[in-house]
Amino acid sequence: PYHPFDDPSDVHAEHLEDLDLDDARLRGITFDDCTFTRCSLSSATLSDCTLSATRLHNCNLALARLPGTRLHDVAFVNSRLSGVDWTAAQWPRFSADAPATFTTCDLSYATFTGTRLVNVRFTGCRAHEADFSECDLTHAVFDDPDLARAQFRNTTLTDAQFDRATNYTIDPRLNRLAG
Repeated sequence: PYHPFDDPSDVHAEHLEDLDLDDARLRGITFDDCTFTRCSLSSATLSDCTLSATRLHNCNLALARLPGTRLHDVAFVNSRLSGVDWTAAQWPRFSADAPATFTTCDLSYATFTGTRLVNVRFTGCRAHEADFSECDLTHAVFDDPDLARAQFRNTTLTDAQFDRATNYTIDPRLNRLAG
């Protein structure tokens, strides 16, 4: 199906609402300073895209694929992100800023294995069975998430905060908790 991004281009400072991009294939598009509201990208593939200073509110990205997609200063708010394999995205290697924040999102069954998520914030999220194994979560903030059966193995949790987090288990023998 046609969508407004069939031709690769840069999209700057646009407010995109109510788009149905389920199963869409987006390639090489840069979204800078954009806001997505009530958009559905369920099972979509965003290949080699860039999301920078972009906000996604009330969006559905369940089972979306992000191969080679770069994330910088992206805010996901009240969005469904279940089953996303975040390991295929390109996370910043060296940055003092959080590459993404997640607020009241569903991250259940998401995979973050081996990603560098320094300073990332998870606020009021549901992350049932999410996999954070081998992540660098230094200075990450988990504020009021439900982490039922989430996995933390060989994870760097130096100065990470788990304020009001529920339903999680972190084995200190299998994770790095201090610098």
